[in-house]
Amino acid sequence: MTEQKEVSTVYVGDLPNQVGDDFVLDFFGGVGKIVSHKIQISNRPGKHSAFAFIVYSTREEAERAVNELNYTKLNGIPIRMNIADPEYEKIRNSGRGNIIIRNLDSSIGVEDLHQAFSTFGEIISCRIQSVKGKSINYGYVQFKNPADADEAIREMEGASINDRKVVIELFKPVDNFYNIWIKTLPPSITTSQELVEWFSKFGEAQKAILVKFPDRPDQNQGVITLADPEVTRTIFDEMNGAKIDGVTITCDRISNKDKFAMLSENKARWDNFKYENVKGRNLYVKNIPADITHDELQTEFGQFGEIDSVHIKKQGVYPYAFITFSTEEGAATAIERSTFMQIDGKQVYVGVYYKKQDLLKMKFNRDEIRNAKSELLKRVELSVGQKSPLFVRAKDLSDDQIKVLYTNLDVYDEWINQNEA
Repeated sequence: MTEQKEVSTVYVGDLPNQVGDDFVLDFFGGVGKIVSHKIQISNRPGKHSAFAFIVYSTREEAERAVNELNYTKLNGIPIRMNIADPEYEKIRNSGRGNIIIRNLDSSIGVEDLHQAFSTFGEIISCRIQSVKGKSINYGYVQFKNPADADEAIREMEGASINDRKVVIELFKPVDNFYNIWIKTLPPSITTSQELVEWFSKFGEAQKAILVKFPDRPDQNQGVITLADPEVTRTIFDEMNGAKIDGVTITCDRISNKDKFAMLSENKARWDNFKYENVKGRNLYVKNIPADITHDELQTEFGQFGEIDSVHIKKQGVYPYAFITFSTEEGAATAIERSTFMQIDGKQVYVGVYYKKQDLLKMKFNRDEIRNAKSELLKRVELSVGQKSPLFVRAKDLSDDQIKVLYTNLDVYDEWINQNEA
């Protein structure tokens, strides 16, 4: 029973992605009784179509459906049908016996291509590549027997179809690539949207990323991702070396793995550039109320100097903030004066934001900080007693605040006097 279902199942590819159950039962049920069916949307990158498996009551009905309905155009695109035989699927997935026909006349339909090559052997898949329903002049034919593909290549060498000479060769999936790395771009392109519009003269990009470099602001690059490897190869050959808008375009292939590595590396470069640009001015602030607002932090810290930006973030339910001052002097004043700062009764932790590698290089290292905290707590205990809230708040100070109190007796005395008051 299971075997009968397998051989009476028809695969239907390149269906419109909005196709529904009613349409399948009505359209495909006209040639035989449908026992069951399943529609799925393709998850291949850039593939905006559906496919279906339709189980007929008999093998004869399944074959009739393929013979009568195969290559019927729906929304201008021919559907592809074949018996979903496990043996066929194994051959199709292996890629064996698959040939590519280039330089096809745009008037050639998939049924014409099938007819032209069916004399060489049984065909299990035939399609013409198109964009928005329009042929882009190449197609694929896969034979059940790889020897038939070899014969077709030999016999059709130098042949013409519709008075147009075609090139036929074995299709090699290993040559597939979907990304074009454009290393030189006209300086007028400054956004990803402008890159998409500029690239549209070559083809439709599935995705476009403009890559800007912090140390080379006038040398932007782009990464274009397309849906079909053959289209990618054709555009690559056309674009590479072409002179456009006074710029000689240089391109390279790039795999997804290398693309992500390149983008990650450039992100790290930008992160370091931004870090160095605000180094000494960017403060890390924590132990702040959960409901504190941007404006409230701006007001609290704006008294110490001009602020460029305030960013509040959360780790779980605990908020923290990054406050960037316009000058290092303003940031230093904020650290010194924030030793007196409490918000909603909580001692605010304020310190210069450093990367870990910079912290390790600092002269005031962890051991010195630990010793300074110990000495500071002893001094607080002598001044106001261990039960004083000041003793607890001293533990909550940042390393930078500890430095201020430990190295500046005037600030320490002011901190004691202000908090005692």
